[in-house]
Amino acid sequence: MDKKVAVSKINTMGKAGRIVAVIAKILLIVGIVGCIVGVTALFLIPKGAITYKANGGLDAFIDVEKLVGSEKFSSIEIDKMQQAIDEHVTMDIVVNGIKYGDTSVNVNDKGVISASASGSTRTVDVKNVAVILIMGIIYLGVSIVSVTFFEMLFKSLATCVTPFSEDVIKGLKRFAFSLIPWVFMGIMRSAVAGIVTSSRLDLKFDVNITMIAVVLIILALAYIFSYGAVLQQESDETL
Repeated sequence: MDKKVAVSKINTMGKAGRIVAVIAKILLIVGIVGCIVGVTALFLIPKGAITYKANGGLDAFIDVEKLVGSEKFSSIEIDKMQQAIDEHVTMDIVVNGIKYGDTSVNVNDKGVISASASGSTRTVDVKNVAVILIMGIIYLGVSIVSVTFFEMLFKSLATCVTPFSEDVIKGLKRFAFSLIPWVFMGIMRSAVAGIVTSSRLDLKFDVNITMIAVVLIILALAYIFSYGAVLQQESDETL
């Protein structure tokens, strides 16, 4: 491929990348503004004004006939089984801090025991929702930083005479370092999940191995481009 054609295609990719980065940055800024408005509005909502129904359910079945063999159960035996269950079986299920009550355990005419439970109404803590929105602001803020360095990288590609220029190499390194916070963003996601499901802050050390690989690959490309720049300089001096 001709050198000028190759550089021209790189410049075109740089321009396209800048357009994508600008659009992404606008959307992220709109998201941050929305989160800020949401946090402000939450302080105007009276405590206990928001409730929701945890509609999780439990369905469990035990086929007694298969456990004991081919024996058939009479209606009297089934009634006795149901009576024993009603007298001795109590079941409260707790999943992620949500208590599921209204448990119903029944025996059908074939001796199959089934159990079901429904969730209970809970009040949404406005403070917890505010924490989620604040974390959203942090998340979007980190995204803007990464997109900004992405835009700077592609700006240098759009105007470069050679891809081995110092601006392109610096852009690669800066973009790689801007992605490092994403390695640990799983901790924030686990915290939000804990607040949503159990109304408590649950921090879990969650490292994104894939993002570590991406950062290392981009850094490797930066150093490869640095080596290419040295070779190009030596070639130009020789000529």
